[in-house]
Amino acid sequence: MTRAILLLSVSILLTQCAAPADTFMSEWPERMSFFDSSYQPISRDEASRLIRNGNYIAVAGDSVDHTLMYPRTGTGRIALSAGLLRQISEVTGRTIASDMPLLIRYYPGPDPCHESGTPSLSTARRIHSWAEEQLAQPPVYLYKSGEGLDKYRRLGVGTWYADPNNAVEEIFFERHFPCGSFVLLRPDGYFAAGYGEYGLSTIKDQYEELKAL
Repeated sequence: MTRAILLLSVSILLTQCAAPADTFMSEWPERMSFFDSSYQPISRDEASRLIRNGNYIAVAGDSVDHTLMYPRTGTGRIALSAGLLRQISEVTGRTIASDMPLLIRYYPGPDPCHESGTPSLSTARRIHSWAEEQLAQPPVYLYKSGEGLDKYRRLGVGTWYADPNNAVEEIFFERHFPCGSFVLLRPDGYFAAGYGEYGLSTIKDQYEELKAL
């Protein structure tokens, strides 16, 4: 998908998702086709139900006429987590704790959500401090594209680095989730992630999920 089509799709999605849930179906173009996160077709009614549920986010698919209903959070386990953590350590110049989860904050590049919003310094500081206190190490800040990243850098909270070999994107963030995402990754490979716009409360909830794995 070209960047122009992607941004158009994301813009449409943000406009529609901002509408009240009971207007969801009427707001979407008739030509739109809906799918679950595995790209299996679902009905417009099912898509509406998932959005009303509040635990799903509308994400641009592989076509401007495709919309995926994606869970806002997820858990799982990856293989070769040591290799990924080693890459992150090399690109950041940091020693990553071998006995605690790592919080990775991920910026996918520009989208209407990022471009229209103003990042909160207090929220950024709270998230950074929480990680230092609860995980005994600060978050890692990674990006796919540096375009539009300056306003986050100007907050002065953390240092942003390029995602090494796009490894974090390929493993955890297969889609462009508006307003960024995060993942809590344990050294043993278990993880808990949040997709799309999030705050500290979502990170805390996913940390509890991770501890239960």
